[in-house]
Amino acid sequence: MRPCLHLVCLTCVEEGARQSPTYLVRCPAKDPDGRRCQSYVNDSLLKRVLSDEMYLSHKSLMGLALQSCATEDCTGKFSVRHDMKTAKCLDCQKVNCIPCKAIHENKTCEEFLQELVARLDGVPLQNLNYDDDDDDDSRNEKNCLRHSGM
Repeated sequence: MRPCLHLVCLTCVEEGARQSPTYLVRCPAKDPDGRRCQSYVNDSLLKRVLSDEMYLSHKSLMGLALQSCATEDCTGKFSVRHDMKTAKCLDCQKVNCIPCKAIHENKTCEEFLQELVARLDGVPLQNLNYDDDDDDDSRNEKNCLRHSGM
């Protein structure tokens, strides 16, 4: 993305880096309607504004996976650590489920998927139990049969 040409407060850039859930730091400028600029602060400005310790900490986020917010029309992104189950998007304030990459507050992934399938084709998912003693091939065959209605 091309950098914007906004003149910004360096303290606001530092605060944005502190709060950013990813190594990407949005330009803190807002338009007259209150919408944030969609450009990101370039690395050279971050290096100049942040302390050495904070800059290194911020750069460590680069090794993490980056996930986009699941909210339609939201451009928010966040870094994902292996132990995370959810992440709140700072742009739209929605809580994203990391494992299924969807938004389904107050529901488990399974409940969300069952509702989604019911809406799509009216056929609810059956509870798939992977804790039995079947081998992988027969378990996969059973799951295919369950889903296909056989």
